[in-house]
Amino acid sequence: MKIFGLFVFLFTFNVGQHAIAEDKTNANSEQIDIEATSNVESDLEQEGIWELGFGVGGLSIAHYIGAEDTRNIAIPIPYLKYQGKFLKADRRGVRGVFWSNKAIEINMSFDLLLPVKSADNLARAGMPDLDFGLELGPATVFILYEDKLTSSRVSFNWPVRAAFAFTSDGPEQYGWITSPKIQYQKYFSNWKWTSSFSIEYANKEYQSYFYTVEREFVTSTRREYDAISGFHDFSLQTSFSRRIDQWYFGAFIQYVDLNHAANKNSPLVKSLTNVNLGSFLIWVF
Repeated sequence: MKIFGLFVFLFTFNVGQHAIAEDKTNANSEQIDIEATSNVESDLEQEGIWELGFGVGGLSIAHYIGAEDTRNIAIPIPYLKYQGKFLKADRRGVRGVFWSNKAIEINMSFDLLLPVKSADNLARAGMPDLDFGLELGPATVFILYEDKLTSSRVSFNWPVRAAFAFTSDGPEQYGWITSPKIQYQKYFSNWKWTSSFSIEYANKEYQSYFYTVEREFVTSTRREYDAISGFHDFSLQTSFSRRIDQWYFGAFIQYVDLNHAANKNSPLVKSLTNVNLGSFLIWVF
């Protein structure tokens, strides 16, 4: 299950909130929040400004999309915010920005996938493990709507990523995936609310990595299956987050639906819906 995107969604804060939290009597605080959403960033987001921190996050997530088995884990979270000419690590995630203006940004995005041991997953028992994964590729972000008076923004993000598994023999590519997403952000009283809707399409190689069952792994309860390319899933996600002085904290819930997925009939799809939960607490040095 992808984890980097979940936490980026969860704690991608407006840098200006630190200054706002220090002056809660400022009547224009909510209007200040949204000003950093343009590429002409606030003073705190000027080139070379950076912050470091560390925290812990808790997740309750499916082993993979469509899995019935879940895991509850606590993971350390290193926190980095940096504004350079190319590399940026901020409220929009870690990315390399190739080109941008006030309405469009073209960047490099990525996501991480946790490994799954087949011995811990009933549907995949006896099959090869799912290795630690990395998705990497370009993304285009369009700012569709922005209102500084109401501190709100609507954006459309369209990444196209190559997927790699880190096996014992080294990294191996296992396909491509694209996940267009529309996202709404709203700031109010030092809180940030974010909601998004996304759909995912993947090629045959990507789908096969998760959902194909080769003949040698057929059992009495697991038939042979050849995955196809096409629609992978759609998801709805919402989060609330806040910064108070040196502390970041927040929580999210994500709903993933495979009822119209190209490979919903794979014997490795044991649940047509997944609900993932998470929270975090970070101390900024």
